[in-house]
Amino acid sequence: MGTEKKPGFGRKMRLFLNTDLPPHIVISLKALLLYVLFIHPGIFIVSVSGLPFLPFLKIIDSVPFFVFSFAAGVLLISILLVFLRRGNYQLLSLLSGLIILLIIFSSKNLFSNSLTFVACLLVLIGFYRGKTTIFRIQISLLYLGAASNKIFDPDWWNGKYFDYFFRDIFNVSLYASYVPVDDLTVATYLGVATILTECLLGIVVLIPGLTRLTIILGLLFHGGMLLVTSGTLSVRFFYIMSTSYLLISGLNIKTVHIMHHSGIIARLLRFPDLSDSIVHSATNDNSLAVSIGNSTWKGIKALQKILFSYQYLFFCFFVLLIAHMVNLNIFKRIILSIFGIFDGF
Repeated sequence: MGTEKKPGFGRKMRLFLNTDLPPHIVISLKALLLYVLFIHPGIFIVSVSGLPFLPFLKIIDSVPFFVFSFAAGVLLISILLVFLRRGNYQLLSLLSGLIILLIIFSSKNLFSNSLTFVACLLVLIGFYRGKTTIFRIQISLLYLGAASNKIFDPDWWNGKYFDYFFRDIFNVSLYASYVPVDDLTVATYLGVATILTECLLGIVVLIPGLTRLTIILGLLFHGGMLLVTSGTLSVRFFYIMSTSYLLISGLNIKTVHIMHHSGIIARLLRFPDLSDSIVHSATNDNSLAVSIGNSTWKGIKALQKILFSYQYLFFCFFVLLIAHMVNLNIFKRIILSIFGIFDGF
């Protein structure tokens, strides 16, 4: 004799179960949460020890402090649940984004454009229903907003901004070596090119048929700035924009099936997977085997397929950038040595 389910039972259950988000969306979600966890730990530390309420949004300033302490705790738990692969990812993403917005809008000390954009992306992932339109609009607003700010600043048009930036802030040797001190021609071209590029990106990102062009142009734009400044300029935005491009990419990341008798080895191989698309299939065979689609590999070739899979490549990409931003010396030396090659040209 079956039991009758009450109306809404399925919806309530789905709140506590994981959703079938595409792997590339899951990678973006976890990469954004890694950014919050390692680059902005002040959201958790300051909120617990005492948030410095400065006149910012007075309505939020009137909220009792314990609310922010509780919210910071919920945020940390939500992030941990995502990495433990527990709960509904979209619900946790929405909750995390809203809490971050609440906390950073309450204090000038914690507010930043990059963190606000991250929070907005997390909220949008919570509302994701298979269409990338919401992400495209958000990215477009970011670029068009940045371009509009520059358009009304004369220093971007006369070259003074870039000249000061390259000489006094980042000491770009390539620029200082080949551009005379009083010559603002190159800096002027760079300023105008930046404004035009941001305007172009703000438009083409809205056209799904130009997604590949958008991603290539965006990565060249942000990556070019990193190369010229030896990995010091806008590394945070390069990281964040990489996650946003991944959200609109529609990248098809195929499930990797690991077949090995040892569950421990399987867990170790699955650890770097940010997409939840590496799965373990039980077997009595002592040798490692990997299946992707209709193809199967064994031994060394199987290990190679795992190491060069999208899952591992994205893990290395985002973790190396995180390591660089938190100044871990080993990873920082690797990245700076790569970027430093271009200083000699």
